[in-house]
Amino acid sequence: MANKTNDFILATIINVIDSSTSRVSIKDEVYNSKYSKYYKRTRKLLVDNDGKLPKPNDIVKIHSTKPISKSKSWMIIDIVDAKITVDTKNKATEEIK
Repeated sequence: MANKTNDFILATIINVIDSSTSRVSIKDEVYNSKYSKYYKRTRKLLVDNDGKLPKPNDIVKIHSTKPISKSKSWMIIDIVDAKITVDTKNKATEEIK
């Protein structure tokens, strides 16, 4: 998985819990040798923001680190693709790209 120093995984932000923690989802396709089929698997992880402020539905690079807390051992490296959000006045605002 992400054991080497150069490894990273692309994930999608589900929600931002506070200024230092976000929840991401990772989608994988796994092969089942018994039935010769691929199936989709989704994992949800808590990640450390480290000063970056992602928004929901942003695509980010994450990397495994030493445990930061009981359930948090991943860190956001970079925001790859920031989505366009719509505020309450129906005006589209672009986020950092």
